[in-house]
Amino acid sequence: VGDAPGNSIEVRQPSRDNELGGNWRAAVEAVTTVPEVIVTAAGATWSVWKGRSEPSTATGAWRLPGFNDAAWLSGPAPVGYDPDGRGPAITGGTRLDDRRGSYTTFYLRRSFDVPAPERGGAMQAELLWDDGRKVWRNGELLHLDGMDVNEVPFNGVATVTRENNNFIQVPLTLRPGLLRATGNVLAVQVANANLGNSSAAFFDGSFVLRGAQPGVGPTPGRASRT
Repeated sequence: VGDAPGNSIEVRQPSRDNELGGNWRAAVEAVTTVPEVIVTAAGATWSVWKGRSEPSTATGAWRLPGFNDAAWLSGPAPVGYDPDGRGPAITGGTRLDDRRGSYTTFYLRRSFDVPAPERGGAMQAELLWDDGRKVWRNGELLHLDGMDVNEVPFNGVATVTRENNNFIQVPLTLRPGLLRATGNVLAVQVANANLGNSSAAFFDGSFVLRGAQPGVGPTPGRASRT
């Protein structure tokens, strides 16, 4: 019973008259504040696969922890193609100057550890991309923009043409049990809208696990905290 976010109600203070409705409140789950964890900072080093072929023999295997990406390139973000020198990939990072006319997609992987893997909840991402991108964590799709929700092949294209050199905040939800203590993987597929055009295609991003917010939980058998 009780209104959201509680699953029940409780008396605000044991000394108050429980016959009066104003002395009751919704009980919420008590949680512990967990420090933020910077999973990946902007400009971090990623493993990179140019989309001249599928990045793994088994569909989607490249997105999973434990996949061997030793044959991939390695370099700092932003990663991408920027023919006009106006986007971020020209000022640093890993340039893919052979992209135009050669491949429409590229793939990124980055491993990370989490001190409290049982946490689910929220993650804040700040992403910079052009034209389309899909983001997975441990093989589970977290977010996409400008790409088909179904599997996009190595020679696929973005569904939009996007020109934006600003980082965009993207809130992400992590289900409980998705993270583990070591060997988690962020995986990204980036796609251009056209094989032959000269528009830029790039990606960079930061990912932060947000700490849980303290609640006022049920206090059976003792005085409520507020």
